[in-house]
Order: sequence, then structure tokens, then C-alpha cells
Amino acid sequence: MAAALVSSLIASCGGHHSKSDTPEEGILVQYGDLISGKPYEVSSPGASDITSDIGTVSKINPVTGEKGKDGIWFFTIPEDFYTSYKVTYEELAGIPVTFSVTNSKGEIKDYKIELSGRDSFLQDQWHLYNIGQNPFGVDINPTPRVDLNVVPAWRKVITTDAGKIQVDGSGVKIAVMDTLVDFMNPDLKDRKYTPEDADPEFMNVEFQENWLKNINMLFHGTAVAGIIGSTGMNSAGVRGIAFKSQITGFSVQETEFYGDDELPNTENIDNSISYIAKHPEFRVSNASFGDIIFSSSASHHSYFDALYENNTALIHSMGNSYDDDDIEDYIEEHNLTDDYESRLDRCDYYSTDCFFMMTDSMSRHPYVINTAAVTASGKKSTYSSTSAGLWISGFGGEFGYLVPRPGNPLSEATLVTTFTGLDNVPPYKYHDIETPWFESGPEEKKYYTAKMNGTSAAAPSVSGVVALAYQVKPDITIGQLRYILAKTGRNDNVFDGMKYGPITVTSPSGELEVTDPGWIDNAAGLRFSNFYGFGLVDAAALVNFAETCNEDSACRQLKETPDHYVSTNSNPCEQTSEGSIVCTLSDFRQTDTGNNTEGELNGTAVIDALTVDLKGLTYATAQTEKDCSGLETLPQSNSVDNSSVQEYRGKAILANTNMQITVSSKAGTNGVVKPLYAIWDLNYDIDDTLYSSEPEREAKIPISLLYREELKSGDGITLTIKSHCAINVDLLNDSIKADVFTYPKL
Repeated sequence: MAAALVSSLIASCGGHHSKSDTPEEGILVQYGDLISGKPYEVSSPGASDITSDIGTVSKINPVTGEKGKDGIWFFTIPEDFYTSYKVTYEELAGIPVTFSVTNSKGEIKDYKIELSGRDSFLQDQWHLYNIGQNPFGVDINPTPRVDLNVVPAWRKVITTDAGKIQVDGSGVKIAVMDTLVDFMNPDLKDRKYTPEDADPEFMNVEFQENWLKNINMLFHGTAVAGIIGSTGMNSAGVRGIAFKSQITGFSVQETEFYGDDELPNTENIDNSISYIAKHPEFRVSNASFGDIIFSSSASHHSYFDALYENNTALIHSMGNSYDDDDIEDYIEEHNLTDDYESRLDRCDYYSTDCFFMMTDSMSRHPYVINTAAVTASGKKSTYSSTSAGLWISGFGGEFGYLVPRPGNPLSEATLVTTFTGLDNVPPYKYHDIETPWFESGPEEKKYYTAKMNGTSAAAPSVSGVVALAYQVKPDITIGQLRYILAKTGRNDNVFDGMKYGPITVTSPSGELEVTDPGWIDNAAGLRFSNFYGFGLVDAAALVNFAETCNEDSACRQLKETPDHYVSTNSNPCEQTSEGSIVCTLSDFRQTDTGNNTEGELNGTAVIDALTVDLKGLTYATAQTEKDCSGLETLPQSNSVDNSSVQEYRGKAILANTNMQITVSSKAGTNGVVKPLYAIWDLNYDIDDTLYSSEPEREAKIPISLLYREELKSGDGITLTIKSHCAINVDLLNDSIKADVFTYPKL
């Protein structure tokens, strides 16, 4: 509770009490919040009326619509005070308000009170409210208005069984699959939710002090949880987006392997996803990690299906591998020779995406919401991976404060969020040590960080917003959520920083290829980009649309389960005279009819989700290009230590890298699925399909671009594959197919 009790003409900061000597000379202001518009209760003994120099004072509670008790008034700062973006940094921390109290004798006295922002570092959280603040000492200031637009969402009043309340994430349970979440942090301790049947081996695992040397393992999950749901209005620290939600931490790393360089353990990932899939009370699941779920397990796909059926949104970070910083490590991990570095870094030369982030099963599920990262200036974060399977963007920032030195790029802000709640962390373990933000108050900031970034930060910024939508519409389906995200995402028509033109490169054969066409308006009128998906998430628009979803015929239709069709035409792929492979996937039939002779697509359907299975994409037994020699014969062993396997893997990865795949629809929408020079190890390492004992295993690639486009009987979806090395068309024809999930056209 933040309260201010002020004697006549004496100012007091919000959150503290001052003694009033006489009942006629005092005023009490408590319970409210400035930025969210939660009404303050204002009272003064013997008052007949109370007014203020700014804001609104009323006897009617603006949230409940009810008249206050005798002697109680309600004070709020109007929404347009914030949506005008004319607020100063100092006003975010606190606003001086003069209340004029008229007593029973008609006498008026003024009481000047400074109402605090209720969270110590709220004014630094540009992703919540961006006025260009720069307490970080970075070179590039944040751009005003480039934020989540969450203030109007917080001020929205909804009617629940408990009455009228404001939107704050109340009642929404969120699963955070990550490293440990430190619920000892003062902003997270009240958000902890532990189910009765929780497994202590991987759920809400408590951090042990003997792990302190590996504090980085605590940093990531705690920072993610803080972005989503740090407690708001508690006079401490930071504020989460859904600041009254409930959070369960799912540790995806075994405690005995806690080390700064260890990857999460897949067994705990399996356990976590399985648990969440069986507990539909979790409405949102955040996965701020990359390609560590191997596509070889059929169980993963069934878990993701269960989440979809439970209408649990799985928000997934797309990855941080746009540039070439990871190529050297990639070469070492894949046992490739050093000369591959110069052969795989053409992406850096052309400033195009260096990795095709579609090798893990989580990224490839058609209803997982893949998330990209945007900076405080409204541009794609330099590291943020692109994808045809992206859906939406959140905030990841850049790299934060960098010590000025030759060669360092201009610095941009990262996100402010929670860190550990431990008191005995060695100073050198703080990510923010020696940064202007931290050094301005190291004691009060020791539980927090201003250095959280990556698509790991972007995903929880989306998860927090999505949690607000679930509070407004608890029965929202994944289909409805995706639809509203796509319809309300903010694109380059809103933020100039998102504008970018086509990216063109020269192929190994000397031809010009467009690896990214920029923003595309599809035939359904939706604007899409491989950089941003359908744009930057908009909290207010999402919440408002969620509330009125049933008034929109398309949104209302998405309450039902979509029809599932699979392309069934024989030999859809053929080689053109120019050497490209063109695959036209058509003759769509439903999958639940038991055979391919029934369930034909009739009439006109609207695409809800689309994937293309490329597991049969392999190379021909005859190669003409010199650097493709050696792909003709598959090694007899898939052992990592086998030299022939290592050589073959390197050639295959290079061949995949020198390949581009594009897609086009009957309506004429064209886009890039897999860009040229993006490293892709499909079939030769993670998926390892060629050696699989599970022939039914798939490598489905989601394509978001054609969302909501029409598909009629006889229509086809066309993929064009341009490859430096010759493709085995026969094997490709044996397995390639398109899965489309559709609804009848209204």
C-alpha cells in the first residue's frame, strides 16, 4: 500500500506517512497507482469537497462505478496524460499533486503531495513506456512511443465474477521453461505458483548457495520471469507486464550440470513440456531457448499438439543467430575443418541471415508462436534470427551499455528486469557492473539488471501481453490468439524504423537472388515480414480485440477446430531447364478420412496454418559442380568420429547453405522460405533423417506468409528450390507434402 498523509502545507513523498496533529489538518492518499490509473482513495477529516490541480477527483470510483463511502474521494491521472507521451522522466518516478480540501466551514486548504510511481525503476522500463529515457548511458536513445502500448491495456476495466477490475494478469498461470527462477527476488516472491502435484526435481527449484559461482544460470530464467510478471505497485524494483499473474518455473537443466557453458538438459525439457501439456490451467508457456529440442522424438509434436488443444499458448524465441558470431562455434561443434569458416560466412558479407532456425521441432510446429526481437528504436535487433515461420515480434533491445573503445558499435538499450534476490553475490557476477545505470545506485539495484536482451527477452514481452489477453477472454483459443496478434501487430506503416528494402545477394553461380523481399502484403490483406512476422505486439489493441472477438465473424469462427488437409498429388516436383526444382503441392484431402480417396477440399477455404515437409530434400547421386563432389554416396555409418561422415556432413551443410527456397500462392503472393547463405543442417546432424529408423519422421517447415489466404479446390502451393548442388528429385517427390489447416470461407 502506498499512502501519503500530509499535514497542512507540508509535502510528503508517496509511500510514506506524515503525522497530522489535528483531524482538520490532514489528507490521506492511498492504494492507487499513477500510470495504470488504479484510483487512489483520498480522504480528509471533515472535508465537504476535494479537488486537485491535475488529474480528476470524484466521489465515484472510475473502475467499479460505485460511489465511495462517506469521506472517501477517488483520484486518477487521466490516460491521455500518458498516451500523449509528454511525460518527463521525473514524472514517471513521481508526480506532485496539490489537493484543495474544502471543510465543513467552507474553508479551503491546499496539500501538496508527491505521488510515487509505486515501482522504483518503472521509469527505466522503456519497453513498458518509452519517452526516450536513457539512464543507461547508451549511444542511441530509445525512440519515444516505441513500446508495448501497455498503459491503455492496464487501464482497461473488465467485468469478472468478482466484479469490475482492471487488466493486470490476475488469475493467469504462466509456465516459464528456462534456467531457475529466483523467487527470492522481492518482485517475484508473491508471483510464485506451485501446483499440488509439482515435481520438485524441475519445478520451482530453489537456488542453492553452493551454485553461486554459476549465478548466470539463475540470471536468465529470473530475468524472463520478471519481464512477464514482476509484482507491480509494491514500492520495489520493476513492474511486469502481467504484474498480478502467477508463475511456475520449469528448470530445463539438471542441477548437477549447472555450469556457465552447459546447455539445458533435454530430459527436463521433456518432463516440463509433458507436465504443462497435462495441466491446462497453464494458459501461457514461455520458451526462451533455441534449437535444443531434437526433432527425432515424435513425443514432442504430440506435446505441442496437446498444448494447442488445451489452448495453452507456447511463446518461443526465434533465436539470436542472424549475424556470423556463432559460425566459429558451429564449425567446432560439427567437427568441420577450419576452411569451412570462409565458405559459410557469405551471409556476413551480404548482411543476410546466417542461420536457418528451423531445425528444432518447437520452431516447426504450426501453432507455436515464434517471436523475433526489436530494439528500443523500433528496428530489428541485429542478432534476431529471421524466419518464414515467425509470427510476432517483442522487445529484445540490443546489447546495452558498452565501455567506449575503438571497434565497439554504437550502443543501444537492453531491458530492465529482475535478477537474483540473493544478498551475497560477488560483485563481479553482476552483469551491470561498471555500467552507468547500476553504478548510480548499486545497493538498491542489486536485485535487478538493465542488461537483459535477445529473443529470450522478446518472447516474455509477448508472453506478458498474451497473459493480459487471457485475463480478458479466458476461453480464447490459440487460433483466435494468433488471428488477433496478426491483425493488431504494428508494422512499418506505424514505425519508420521497421522499414527495410529487399536484400539481394549474388549466388554461387553468379545470379542475383533476393534473400529477403522486405514487407509483403499477402492476398488476405495482412502485412508480413521475415524480420518481424506480422509486426510488433500491441498490448492495448490485443486486449481490446480479445474482448470483442465474438463480434468479429472470423474471430468467432476460430473457436472451432480447423480442418486438416494434406496435399496428395503424385510427383509434384520437377526440374526446370534453368536447373531449379519447382514443386506444386495440390489435391488437398482431409487426413481423418482414413484414405486419400475421400475428404477432398471442396469450395473455398481460408488458410489458418501451413507447413511443408522437406524431409526428402537430399542430393542427387550425380554432381557436376566441383564443390558438390562427394555428395553422391552416403557414408555407411553415422558415427561422429567417422572421418567420411565428417566430410560428408560438411559438404551437405555447405550445400544446404548454398540453397534458396521460395514459396508462392495461387493468388500471387511470393516469399522466401529458406534464404541463400543461411546455414542449415537439416538431415545431417540434428534431424539425422537419412539414418533414421523412424521413416515416418517429418521435417515440416511452417510458412506464415500465406495466413488467411484463400485455398480453392484445384489450387496449389508452389515451392521453388534453387540449389548449387543437384537435388534428388525422385526422393523429394516420395515425401514432400503440404499440410494446411483451414476454415470454410465465410
